[in-house]
Amino acid sequence: MTAPAHLEVSDLTVRYGPLSAVRNATLRLEEREMVFVAGPNGAGKSTLLRAIAGVIPTARGSVHLRGRRLTGLSADRIVGAGVNLVPEGREIFGALSVVENLMLGTYLRRDRAAAREDLDWVLDLFPALRPRLGDSAGLLSGGQQQMLAIGRALMTRADLLIIDELSLGLAPMIVEQIYETLLRLRKERGLTFLIAEQSFARAVDVDARLILLNTGSIVRDGRARDLARDEALEQSYFGMGQGVA
Repeated sequence: MTAPAHLEVSDLTVRYGPLSAVRNATLRLEEREMVFVAGPNGAGKSTLLRAIAGVIPTARGSVHLRGRRLTGLSADRIVGAGVNLVPEGREIFGALSVVENLMLGTYLRRDRAAAREDLDWVLDLFPALRPRLGDSAGLLSGGQQQMLAIGRALMTRADLLIIDELSLGLAPMIVEQIYETLLRLRKERGLTFLIAEQSFARAVDVDARLILLNTGSIVRDGRARDLARDEALEQSYFGMGQGVA
């Protein structure tokens, strides 16, 4: 019998009134994969990710994690199952301190000693946060806020991180540092990643698999390096200058 996928999404449809923002999306992630979702603005990337995480309801379809059905569960229960969404815009609490934001990731946990150990681990992953622990999170730079949002997700002990628009508004050097950390987490901790990006250049850089969305539908699914060779695809779905650099 074939082992279940780490994440399996089948025929997922999300509607806003009469409009379908995502149509019949079917995808599969294996353990330790780093899979990118790309497409033009308005393609449905954020909607797909939020639906998988249980943040918005679905009209049809199913989501399974290691064979366990997640469809219909609350977002809290999905977090408890091991899935965490780092949303577009990060959604940190600017009035709270950095350490308070990080500890919010432990609200479902009862292992307080282990949570303190995980705090040290996260600060080792993102050392720029350590000297800012007592500062208001709203005073951090954009890159530090993204590190904080990812660190907060890691504090839940999720093994599937869904990250929406990771690179948006960040300097290339910061993006490079964050991706180096994610690749380290995949190698050392076995984490799985589903990441939305407007361009799939980063997916090519890390030789990842890429799922291409357009008008709410998955139109391609394959190795990013192979898709990058398709000039017609780049022109059709990204336009001049927005595809692979």
